[in-house]
Amino acid sequence: MDRFNSGKEGRVPKQSNQTINRKEKYKLKNKIINYIRAGYPGLYLVSPEEQRVEAEIKQIATELEYRLFFCSCVEGLVDVGKGTNNSANDPLEALVAIKDIQVSWR
Repeated sequence: MDRFNSGKEGRVPKQSNQTINRKEKYKLKNKIINYIRAGYPGLYLVSPEEQRVEAEIKQIATELEYRLFFCSCVEGLVDVGKGTNNSANDPLEALVAIKDIQVSWR
């Protein structure tokens, strides 16, 4: 009986945490894609799991054929495709560096 929600008629198996996490991840991925397609000039994401978020964003950028830049207080502004970084460690310096980037959109 622990695999089912309750003793109600038409028992429905409980969803595992893994299934729920996959659904939430899919919803978040679609939100990010929608923001990018809507023309948002940048996304500010905060997460304790920086590497997982970075991997997911890289995958999305590849799927959408967009160039990707990360800003880090340690590494500065990083062009992920070229593997180069700018020493703009201060957020204001990073914004100035972003303004100066010559980007061919797509």
